[in-house]
Amino acid sequence: MPIKFVTDDGLYCPRIYCDVCGLEIDDCQKGNVCHPGTDPVFVHKGDCDRSQPRDKQYPWVELRHFMVYLGNNVGFKGKVARQAWEDARDMAGL
Repeated sequence: MPIKFVTDDGLYCPRIYCDVCGLEIDDCQKGNVCHPGTDPVFVHKGDCDRSQPRDKQYPWVELRHFMVYLGNNVGFKGKVARQAWEDARDMAGL
C-alpha cells in the first residue's frame, strides 16, 4: 500500500511510498502515478518510473497533477481547501 501513516514528532502523518523501490516520495514533482486498472501505482520519476510500461493500456500522470485531480474529485477546492489547510495547520502546529 503506497499511502501509509507514519509517526513524526508524535503526529500521525500520511505519506506516499513508491510501489517499485518502497522509499517515500517526499516531493510531488518527483513522482508519477500509473494506472493500469483501477488501482494507482505510485513511482519515483527516473529508474522506478522507467520500470513501468508506457502505452494506452497503462496511462500515467504526474503526482502533482494527480493530487489536484483527486482533490477536485472529492470537493477539496476553494473555500473548503482553505479552511481545511487552516484547520490542519492549527492542529499540527505548522
